[in-house]
Amino acid sequence: MKPSSSVPSTLRFGVFELDPRAGELRKKGMKIRLQGQPVEILLMLLEQPGETVTRGELQKKLWPADTFVDFEQGLNNAMNRLRAALDDNAETPRFIETLPRRGYRFVGPLQGRRTFRPKAMDSLVVLPFVNESGDPDADYLGQGIAESIINALSQIRKLRVVPCATTFHFRGPEANPQAVANALNVRAVLTGRVLQRGESLIISAELIDTATESQLWGARYGRKMADIFDVQEEIANEISGRLRLHLTREDKEQITKRPTQSPEAYQFYLRGCFHLRKWTPEGVRRCLEYCRQALEIDPAYALVQALMSRVYLVMGVFGFTRPRDAFARAKSAALKALEIDRALAEAHAALGCVLLYFEWDWPGAEEQFRQALEISPNSSQLHIELANWFGDMGRFDEMVAEAQIAVQLDPLSANAILTLGAGFYECRRDAEAAEQLQKALEVNPDFFWAAYFLAFLYSAQGRHEQAVSLLASAPDIPITRAYMALSFARGGHRETALEIAHELERQPRRDFVGYVLSAVHGLLGEEDEALTILEELFEERLGAIVFLNHGKHEPLRGSPRFQDLLRRIGLPQVANTG
Repeated sequence: MKPSSSVPSTLRFGVFELDPRAGELRKKGMKIRLQGQPVEILLMLLEQPGETVTRGELQKKLWPADTFVDFEQGLNNAMNRLRAALDDNAETPRFIETLPRRGYRFVGPLQGRRTFRPKAMDSLVVLPFVNESGDPDADYLGQGIAESIINALSQIRKLRVVPCATTFHFRGPEANPQAVANALNVRAVLTGRVLQRGESLIISAELIDTATESQLWGARYGRKMADIFDVQEEIANEISGRLRLHLTREDKEQITKRPTQSPEAYQFYLRGCFHLRKWTPEGVRRCLEYCRQALEIDPAYALVQALMSRVYLVMGVFGFTRPRDAFARAKSAALKALEIDRALAEAHAALGCVLLYFEWDWPGAEEQFRQALEISPNSSQLHIELANWFGDMGRFDEMVAEAQIAVQLDPLSANAILTLGAGFYECRRDAEAAEQLQKALEVNPDFFWAAYFLAFLYSAQGRHEQAVSLLASAPDIPITRAYMALSFARGGHRETALEIAHELERQPRRDFVGYVLSAVHGLLGEEDEALTILEELFEERLGAIVFLNHGKHEPLRGSPRFQDLLRRIGLPQVANTG
C-alpha cells in the first residue's frame, strides 16, 4: 500500500511509531512482527485521526471485488491482530474505536508532523454548565445555557449535536470529557461553568477535541444577565469556527436567531424547561406557571407557546386533566407558535400530536411530523414522534426502523430506546424487545415506563416473579398498580389481577389507568367490561385511545364491538397475529 505523499515519514502515538513507507511498526524502538492488512488498516486510520474509516472503504481498498476471501472474517482477523500488537482492547479502546456496523477510527493522541489538511469535526456534545453559585435553584441557568447552545448548533445539518435530554446524564463537575465522548460517539466536547450574582454573570467555556486530547478553544465572560444572548451567540459562533464547519448563510442566520429579546422572559422559559424535565405533577404545574409569566412579558415568544402545547399534550394523552380541555389548549398554543414562527420544528411536532391523539387526523399528523423533521432532521425526539405514529397505524416494521434512527441519533435516550423496544415487541421480536427495555432502565433507572413494558413482556414469557419484582421497584401510584394487574392477568393470575383492578375502579377518574385496566379485562376474557371502559375513554377523547392497535388489546381484536370502535376512531384494521 502506497501512503499518501502528505503523510510524514514517521507517525508516533504512545510508545508506538509507524514508518508508512517501510510498513514497519515499532514499540519503544523495537520492531513488531506485523505486516500486510493490519498495517495497511492502521495507516488508513492514522491518515484520518478522529475520523471514521468505514467498512466499505476498507473493503474497497484491501479486499477488492476480485478477491475470493470472506471479507467479514478477513477484517475481524486483521483487526484482532492489530489490536493485539497495540495492546489495545475493543471494549475500552486506547487507540482504535469500533463504530458498530459503520467502521473504525483512531482515537489516541497522534504526535509528529501532519501536513494533510484536517477535516471538519462532525459531532459535538454540550454538557450542562456547572452551577458554581451553590444554590440548587440556580441549576436551571447552567442547563438552560447548554440547551440554548444545543438548539442553535442543531440547526447546522452537517453537525450531529447530542440532544440535551442525554447530556443531562453527564451533568456535574465530575463529568470526564473523554469518557463522555466515548459513550456518545462524538469528537468534540464543550464544558462550561456559570456563576450568577444578582444581575451579574460569569461564564467560562472550554471546547475539547477528544481525539487529540487538546483544547480547541476556551474563554471567560463577565457580563450582565441582559447580555446572555450575546454570550450564547459568541460561544456558538466560536464552536462552529473551531470545528472547521462550512456554514451556509441559512446556518449563520439560525445560529444568531433569538427566540425573544427579553432576558427576563428567557429566564422564565429556562425555569419552565427545568421543571418539566422532572415529569412530576408539581413540575408540570410550575412549568405552566413559568410559561405564563414568560408570555406576559413577551406574547410573541414562540418557543414558550410550543412548550405549553407540549405540556397540555401530556396532560391530555394520559388524562391528568380533562382531555378535551387539555387538547384544545394544546392546539391553540401550537397554532399560536406557528403563527409567530412557521419554521419552529417544536410547534409542528406539537400540532402533529394534537392531530394524532385528539383529532384523529392521521395524514395531517404525519405531515406535521415530517415538516418538523425537514426543519430539524437530527432531532431524535422528532423521529420518536414519527415512530409512534407508525405504531398507532399498526405499521410496526416502520416503527422499528424509525426508532432505530432515533437511537442512532441519541444512543442514551431512554425514550428512544423504549420506543425501539416497544416496536420490537409489536413485531414479535421478544428477545430484542427485552434487550432494549433493559437498556432503557440501565440508562435511566427511574424511567418507570420502561419497567411497565418490560414487566408485561416478562409475564408473557412466564417470568412472573421478575415482573412483580420490577414493578415493586416503581413508584406506588395508580398507574403502577394498573400495570401490576396487567402483569398478573398476562401471567394467568386471574384473582389477584381482578382484586387490584376492582380496587382501582372504585376511583371515579377514567384516565390512562382506565386504558390499562381495559386491557386487563380483555386478557381475562371479560370482553364487556373491557369495551365498556374503552367506550367511556372514547367519549372522553382520551389521547391513549389511539394505542388500540398495540398488542395489549389483542384479545379483543376479534370482537365486533372492538372493530366498530376502531372504525369510529378511524384506526386501520390490523390482523390478529397472536
